[in-house]
Amino acid sequence: MPLPPGPRVPATVQTAALLHDPHGFFVRLHRRHGWAATIRILGEGEVVAVADPDFARAMFGDPENLRAGQASNTLEPIVGKASLLTLDGAEHLRQRKLLLPPFHGDRLRAYEDVIRDIARRHASAWLVREPFAFHEAMQKTTLEMILRVVFGVTDRAVLHRAEELLERMMPLANVALLPERWRRDRGERRSPVGRFHGAMAEFDALVHEQIAARRAAGDDHEPDVLGLLLDARDEDGNPMTDDELRDELVTLLVAGHETTATSMAWTLDLLLHDPAALRAATDAAHAGDGAYLEGVAKEALRLRPVIFSAGRIVQEPVTVLGWELPVGTRMWAPLPVLQRDPALWPDPEAWKPERWLAGAPNPLPYTWLPFGGGVRRCIGAAFALMEMRVLLQEVLRTVTLEAAGPPARAVLRNVVAAPRGGVMVTRTA
Repeated sequence: MPLPPGPRVPATVQTAALLHDPHGFFVRLHRRHGWAATIRILGEGEVVAVADPDFARAMFGDPENLRAGQASNTLEPIVGKASLLTLDGAEHLRQRKLLLPPFHGDRLRAYEDVIRDIARRHASAWLVREPFAFHEAMQKTTLEMILRVVFGVTDRAVLHRAEELLERMMPLANVALLPERWRRDRGERRSPVGRFHGAMAEFDALVHEQIAARRAAGDDHEPDVLGLLLDARDEDGNPMTDDELRDELVTLLVAGHETTATSMAWTLDLLLHDPAALRAATDAAHAGDGAYLEGVAKEALRLRPVIFSAGRIVQEPVTVLGWELPVGTRMWAPLPVLQRDPALWPDPEAWKPERWLAGAPNPLPYTWLPFGGGVRRCIGAAFALMEMRVLLQEVLRTVTLEAAGPPARAVLRNVVAAPRGGVMVTRTA
């Protein structure tokens, strides 16, 4: 069965274009080839990109036929086989139910003070009149937040060890995401894959140490995510195994701190190049107006989505926009196009935090998807928005920043659309 037409250039060229500009790639693709187009990406093969909200609604509403876990199996070398990201069906639903309680509304309020204190301490330490990469600063800040909230780690030595291992591991994650035939491990001294595996093994050991220490402590533990997961039981009364705990904790740690740090970098980049919005956000921070700050975060996630697409693999033939797609077809729903559709978003290219305030029209379902949707919606969505709101408030209250470079453009790092150059800023006061 023929797939929708798309670019005719080689897969190497298309992959390079996606890596170089993941946001613009999809905008240009669908402008030229329509709402459904087939692309060829190294390591993925042929992918049908569909920028249609009706398809997005169907995709999130049919998790059995359109499998997300199978589409994310390239992440297994990092997050493992038992991660919520790589599971489908009944196993996914079981893990999801076990993981939801720590991210309930009441729990979020308990985490907020910890996040506020860490944000204020990190912002206060930034040097005056010394340009720095805001993205990197946020990575350090959000890593400590996740380690405190997820693991309950307060030991500075453990925090530094985790930071050191992640700094070794994450720059090498791209090679871990390559197809298996390209991931030859020639040892730590001779190959990037070997160095990644070495750092990953040390990081796994650190995670298992934290799990063992908590199990040994019995009921005497903090009300953080790890403590709650140790107490969790499925419908048959079974707890999570150590391997399941490891995979879910690493997923929360790696995904949680990197995506929030990147989202914050994009948010500040947009604010610092819009004096009116910056003044409004700063006033909101001092006034404690969380609604406006959350609107700032949501608008940044709309214009600069960190995860550029939602992926699925077809289990039974499906018809999309008149094209019948066979079993095994890999599909992507590109967020940079869905979230800027002029038929769905008034003035879609404009940066308007006020579009999220009370009284403004609510976005239609399946047109704002930074956290996915349906049973695959990110369980940490509410936590991430709360974290961004508190971070924004404390940064804008604590320091005065100005841009030290032009607006950033996106570049693909691992699976994240990050700002090229890291968003250089200067603390002026």
